[in-house]
Amino acid sequence: MIANPASPQVLLPVLAGRRGCALRQLYALRPDVTENEEIAAAACGILRRYRPDPERQPHVVVRIDDPRHAGHWRGRHSVTADLWFEDALSAQEATATALVSRVCAGGARQVLLCGDSTLALAVLLELARRAWERRGLAEAAELGRLAHPEAARLAGPGGEAPAAQPVIERVVLLDQRADDLRREYLATAPRSMTAALPAVRVQRHSWKDHLLALLDSMTAADAAETAVVVADLLTEGNMHEAGRVARLHPSIPVFVLSSDGSGASEAIFDLLQPFQRALLVNGDPPEDSWTRIARHWHECYRLTHPVSAGAAQRAARRPWPSWTSTSARTTSCSSAPSWRP
Repeated sequence: MIANPASPQVLLPVLAGRRGCALRQLYALRPDVTENEEIAAAACGILRRYRPDPERQPHVVVRIDDPRHAGHWRGRHSVTADLWFEDALSAQEATATALVSRVCAGGARQVLLCGDSTLALAVLLELARRAWERRGLAEAAELGRLAHPEAARLAGPGGEAPAAQPVIERVVLLDQRADDLRREYLATAPRSMTAALPAVRVQRHSWKDHLLALLDSMTAADAAETAVVVADLLTEGNMHEAGRVARLHPSIPVFVLSSDGSGASEAIFDLLQPFQRALLVNGDPPEDSWTRIARHWHECYRLTHPVSAGAAQRAARRPWPSWTSTSARTTSCSSAPSWRP
């Protein structure tokens, strides 16, 4: 449809039908934040005309690449949650989500985070949030076992209850301004999340001058549990140093920012894995903040209220993916042809 997506006259027949609001999700993904806010404002103006459906409240997601701006915007727009949900999508946050998923999948327990950048802050915040979520699930599972010892053990993926400790136990920040990065992280993340990921240490040196020596000094056991993430600005020197580290320590995963594009790629040699800033996570839109919060608390609830073996499970007791639908109607207002709503 060729039209102005910020026009209420254009949006009305798309978002509403004869039976009322037909919108499930709307993504405003233009590079200009102001345009995205205008699209969201027009959509919300239409949504105000309809009584909210408690079973299917619309989600309006705006692209705001700076995660600081995105976080502030979420706070200002959270008051509409009883009618619809508004959220911000940040390329930095989406990239951090996908990157941390790959780091955790490799079994690392220690991350050497190199560089002082907005992306490095997003990675650190995502690591803390993963640790907080994992701790909450572990505590919920333990409460459920104590309160209902006769019930069947509800488990996470793979049939095992979540471990008490997060996958990533230690983070080392390597940069001349590592202290400032850690300071902003502590001021930005909720205390419950920083408490879940307490071991964040700093080394106040240029990572290009000290990363290789740090890896050389590690024991084989420590090296086997280590992953390197280079979230510094893209330069030829950074790519060169990341390649040298990967070649001299071929068993250690090295993730290095390469350019903007479609996300992560496979290792190009040894375990050097370039990644790109992108809005998609493994080819799909990332969960918005409201959905991620709802999924976490739903999983905590079902773990604290386990069901006996053979008993019928109501929706509130079933794992999140088994009853949430992925076939909901989605509207995307974007100039990016690669976006798949």
